Amino acid sequence: MFQEPRLIAPLGETVVRALLLGQAHDYAHLLQTRAPSAGIGAVRKVEEYVEAAGPRPVSMRELSVVTGASGRSIDKAFRAHRGSTLAAALARSPPPSANEEGAVGARISLLTPRERDVCALVARGLLNKQVAAELGISEGIVERHRGRAMKKLEIGGAAELGRLWAALDG
Repeated sequence: MFQEPRLIAPLGETVVRALLLGQAHDYAHLLQTRAPSAGIGAVRKVEEYVEAAGPRPVSMRELSVVTGASGRSIDKAFRAHRGSTLAAALARSPPPSANEEGAVGARISLLTPRERDVCALVARGLLNKQVAAELGISEGIVERHRGRAMKKLEIGGAAELGRLWAALDG
């Protein structure tokens, strides 16, 4: 351990300061580990998290917790893998206009009552298995209702469905 040059220099400097200058010393900084650098996996996690958050603002602290990397590292990964900054990824699209909301309502009116039930539960974040248990139907039936509803609503995933349902309720 004491043969590591990165450890000896700061340790020696701290000891010299403590002995000669009477300054307080603390070795905690030697034990701290740096956050791992972010890669393409972290970029994807951030994009999924931001998409799932919908119109709610997302903080850098949340993204650091989700990815396990520092904000600076996440921004560096965005520059490397997406060619843009993290701020650009966090930028929100403008709120939907009244015409868009009317179009959403029209698409939702195409759903059967059971498809609406399934979509409402999926939008709340429940898994297919949990939706099936809640409605008392099989998981395969849930998958079929969910698939048909996604086609009718012209959306691709649960995050979009959650955002759509939140817009409908809000």
